[in-house]
Amino acid sequence: MTTVNFENFIANQARGYASTATRLAKGFSESSRIRKTIKSKVEPKGKGKWIIRVTAGDGLPRDSSETPDVRAREYGSGIWARRGPKGKILIKPSANPKDGKKKKYLAFSWELANPNLPRLSDGRVLLRSVEHPGIDADNDGQGYIGPAIRETNKFIRKKFATDGVKAIKLDIRSSFKGAKRA
Repeated sequence: MTTVNFENFIANQARGYASTATRLAKGFSESSRIRKTIKSKVEPKGKGKWIIRVTAGDGLPRDSSETPDVRAREYGSGIWARRGPKGKILIKPSANPKDGKKKKYLAFSWELANPNLPRLSDGRVLLRSVEHPGIDADNDGQGYIGPAIRETNKFIRKKFATDGVKAIKLDIRSSFKGAKRA
C-alpha cells in the first residue's frame, strides 16, 4: 500500500525516469535520423505501478524507409548481431518498385573489384548477390536504449534511497498528526 506523498513521489519519478532515459538514449545514438524518433511514454498501471516505454523508430514497420536501421543500431546486425541471426547478410536484387520486374544484378562502384567482372558503361560492377557483414551497434556496440536504461536505473535507485525515504517519512508524520493520545 502506498500513501499520498509516496504515490506523488513515484509518479514524478516515473516521468523523470522516462525523460532521463530518453535524453541519454538520444546521446548514445550515432544517427540524427534515429535520435529524432526516440521517445518515451509513461502509463499508470494500478496504484503505485507505472509502465515506462522508451522506443525508437516511431513504431514504423521494420522495413520503413525512414529508419530501417533502428534495430541494427541498437543490437547490431550481421556478424556483429547481439540478437537474432548472426552471420553475413545475403543481399540479392529485388523487384523494381516502378515496373515490378525482378532485376538480375546489383550495381556497385568498386574500384578494387576483379577486372573480369561485368561492368556498366559508367564503371559500376554488376553482381548477382553480395554478402554484407552488417553493422555494429551504436555506442561502441552497446546500442543506445539499453545503456540509457541501465544508467537511468542507477540514478533512480539513488533517488529512491534518499527522496523516497523522505516521502514515506512525511506520510508517517502526517498520519500521527491527527492521532489522539490514550
